[in-house]
Amino acid sequence: MNGFSTLDKMLERIRKWKKPKRHDSIQPRDDLIDIRALLTKRLQKVLKSLRDGEEVSRTDLGSLRKLWQFLKISNDCKEKLRPRRLPVFLLMILAVAVLSCLLFLHCQSAEVNLNAEVSEATLIFAGSQPITNLLTLSDIGISGFDSIQLEGRTLKGSSLHLSSSMGKVKRGSITLAGVQLNAGGIVWLGTLSPAKYRIALKGARGALRLDVVGTLRVVIPGVMNVDMNFRTPSRIVIYPGTDIVDMDLMVNENLSTPFAVPLNVKQLLLFRVDDDRALENTTVRQVSTIVTGTLYFESLSDESRSLRAGQRLRFSSAEGEVRSLTFENRNLRLDFRGRVRGMTTGTEAEPRNLMPTLLEWVRARQGLALLWGSSLYVVGLLAAIVRWWRSSE
Repeated sequence: MNGFSTLDKMLERIRKWKKPKRHDSIQPRDDLIDIRALLTKRLQKVLKSLRDGEEVSRTDLGSLRKLWQFLKISNDCKEKLRPRRLPVFLLMILAVAVLSCLLFLHCQSAEVNLNAEVSEATLIFAGSQPITNLLTLSDIGISGFDSIQLEGRTLKGSSLHLSSSMGKVKRGSITLAGVQLNAGGIVWLGTLSPAKYRIALKGARGALRLDVVGTLRVVIPGVMNVDMNFRTPSRIVIYPGTDIVDMDLMVNENLSTPFAVPLNVKQLLLFRVDDDRALENTTVRQVSTIVTGTLYFESLSDESRSLRAGQRLRFSSAEGEVRSLTFENRNLRLDFRGRVRGMTTGTEAEPRNLMPTLLEWVRARQGLALLWGSSLYVVGLLAAIVRWWRSSE
């Protein structure tokens, strides 16, 4: 330290040290500030003596060395203990991110129970199964098939109408055997009157069988239109093609449901497609068939949502059981229970997601744990912010 360059460097470093600020975690005492000033003053004095050719004592140099080492250690400690603000900001950002995920992210699937009254419904079946029970009818109309077997003869045609009544007089009987569908088969259901139902199906498994007896009116357009007397029980076999088969059924008894419930389905459609045909353009739109109903979220402790008439309700998939399917007031009453995905309402252009959010799911499944966890998290976050704020004063 007996050279000019060493003393000049020490003086320059002291000047570069940051002056004490209000936000420093360790506030320098007045005696430390006095020592800094004293060291600066003595260094300047020693430098002046050396430049003037005067001799500097070892005692003065030793005192300078001790003051220098003390201030250097003090400044290094202050720099190491400076408050770290980045972890606090990261913690706040993490809290906002977690809360945003809970509020705005929706579950991929949910268990629901849908109890609704609809004017029409379309079911897509998960596996091969019967869809109707044995039905006793007074009238049936079938179209869309390839051929028909009647009294040992195979007739070509695409439409058949059978009637067992002449006015109010019943002359014979018609029994439709249970209809089966292949996996992926589609059934459209609707009502025409309190006792007349319309069923359209695609993917029938095997032929459709009608057991008849007595006098019936048989109409096959372009083939026959006669009264036939089946003195003994006979069978009419209808062979569906690849097209959709339409059936209009008139039951002759007070039948609540013709369906073999429960029905295992993989999709449920509660809308119909209407074609608005103008002179130049054709507009295709989906029209809701919901009359009324209630949607229960079993994943959310049976939280319910009412469905209003005409409300659009769509699923990307609906796998489960149709546990009940009855006809009431010219409408269908269905009870579906299963797991749905992509449940939305509103228009196709502006759909609204009805799937539960992650926050709703956690609240329903782990309500107490969510309460305690969120409380502890908030308290811990506030404590960290308060501690950081106090250290900045």
